[in-house]
Amino acid sequence: QHQEATRDFVGFHLGSIHGAVLTAKGTCRPDVATLTLLESRDARRGYHAGRRWFFEEAEPHERRWTDDYIVERWHELALDAPDWHEDAESVWQYSLACLMGELSGCLFPLTPKEQARWERERQEGRAWLAWRDAQDTRRATEPLGAVPVVEYSV
Repeated sequence: QHQEATRDFVGFHLGSIHGAVLTAKGTCRPDVATLTLLESRDARRGYHAGRRWFFEEAEPHERRWTDDYIVERWHELALDAPDWHEDAESVWQYSLACLMGELSGCLFPLTPKEQARWERERQEGRAWLAWRDAQDTRRATEPLGAVPVVEYSV
């Protein structure tokens, strides 16, 4: 019964979101480019992370969701919530927006702007890793300072 109530709740809210962006024929309205307005920084980050996962990492079978799968994902979030400690609100916003970003991939194609942003982030990530590796190498090859000799007598 709890699962059914959850499915109804999730279905209602997702239906209202999707209903606002779809035409009667099931195609996207031309004046809509996102599922929802995201106001918090955490929600925006989550939405973008969800879209990136959908387009860059998701396997084909992971790109079509059932209502049961969505309820299962939300249930997992609820079970994990007690471990979020002090910043639970931010984690909720990020996590739920991430799901919305994943769902948006079915409706809104990957944009050139997103592709360029993700490529720039990959390049920045590679540059940072190269810098860190250079720092680690420098530290590993620095000569050791003088080590004091300690004499022990028995």
